[in-house]
Amino acid sequence: MKTADAATAEGPQRIAKILARAGLCSRRDAERWIAEGRVSVDGRVLTTPAVTVGDSANIRVDGKPLPEPERVRLWRYHKPAGLVTTHRDEKGRPTVFAALPKELPRLISIGRGYDRLVGQAGRAYANDRSYAQKGFWDWSD
Repeated sequence: MKTADAATAEGPQRIAKILARAGLCSRRDAERWIAEGRVSVDGRVLTTPAVTVGDSANIRVDGKPLPEPERVRLWRYHKPAGLVTTHRDEKGRPTVFAALPKELPRLISIGRGYDRLVGQAGRAYANDRSYAQKGFWDWSD
């Protein structure tokens, strides 16, 4: 697996994005955690995911502070035949994410439009969804 570094954009962000970026869960799971009353910001338990927070916010999940997010990174991965590219498959098929090394952070697949950059059997992945969706990098280096 090959990685590439990238810079992240700073500033106020939605709480679900921050939780996902910390590697704790997906944005969808973060919204569920908020609905369950597991997330607080500056001592206030959240009841809605429609909250934007800045860098100085004291965010806690189950009373524990968030880990620091990793820097944004990209990976190239040769996807073995027979694996599907999804985090949860309703049909129970084996997934790429289950096959990846466990020490990797939560990764997001970058769309199939990048097959030409990483090869037909390859896939690109990032540890930050907003960066993965921008699609402005060049894998040719």
